[in-house]
Amino acid sequence: MGEILRATFPCLSPSALKMDQFYAIGCRDLLLPNETTSIAYQNCVTLTRIGTYVGPLLGIFVLVCVFVTRFFFSPSILTGIYGKSFTSLSPRDQRQFRLHNTWPVLNLIALPFIALPIFQVVLGNREWSDSFFGNSAITFQDSAISSSTLVIALNAYELVYDENLRPLYVFHHVGSLLGLQGFAINALSMPLQGTEKMNQYLKAADVCSFWIFFSCILGILSRVVYILRRSSPHGGKRLTNVYRSAITIEGLTLTLEAMTVYYLLYINSDVLPSKPRNCIAVLQALFTMTKINTFRRLVDVYKKHVRRLSYAQRKSSTSEKGLL
Repeated sequence: MGEILRATFPCLSPSALKMDQFYAIGCRDLLLPNETTSIAYQNCVTLTRIGTYVGPLLGIFVLVCVFVTRFFFSPSILTGIYGKSFTSLSPRDQRQFRLHNTWPVLNLIALPFIALPIFQVVLGNREWSDSFFGNSAITFQDSAISSSTLVIALNAYELVYDENLRPLYVFHHVGSLLGLQGFAINALSMPLQGTEKMNQYLKAADVCSFWIFFSCILGILSRVVYILRRSSPHGGKRLTNVYRSAITIEGLTLTLEAMTVYYLLYINSDVLPSKPRNCIAVLQALFTMTKINTFRRLVDVYKKHVRRLSYAQRKSSTSEKGLL
């Protein structure tokens, strides 16, 4: 029976059922009559393949966030690392502290896998469909989307985990989730869109890749500062220097992100239609507002720390004069 089916329907043969060939079926329309492959064809195959696994990958990465928080940053482990700095926190703050430990670890994992494609493709002369290393089947686009999905999975996890998440951060996280799902839906329709639409889509991907890159940097920085503040509340001048460095780096990074995205939108205005260009611009404004809010909170914490330190120094100086 199997032989009859395979003879009647050649597409059911084992070789035809290979996933790469399945993804490529719709993309073959992009080939010229005498071509067996082309950059447009390879990009189309890569995009349609990615569109099929973004959803499952997001779910897997959310489970990774749960696993890391529950088993690598359990209360017993954090008590052994931070001691009284952790046990003295309220149950709510301990819960937050565990999340803030998970965040920089996973962002550190994601950062190189988004940074390399940016420098090789967006700022270099490689293609998204080129191999990430050697002759592997993993492409730069696979690497970029996987790291992006991990970062957005962290956003999804925080939406569920943090019961007191501020509305602005809720909008930010929901926006990133909708953006990822929109990417997957559009990627699956690439074979129907044609070469021009696909080139526009890839230009949009160039711009959006910087969101994840800068988000990783800012995510690592802000969470590390939070951890240092909670684990050494009386850090003195050393903590003051940490705050100053963090404020400088974070301010420069969020400014550079906005300038980079809007500059790329400007220079690609002849390629990108107004609809996706305006959508990216609005999302960038939302993301910038969120990061400015985080930046202002960091500055406020720094000012409180300086006032507390100054008060302690004046009190100590007054006590010494009284003894004299």
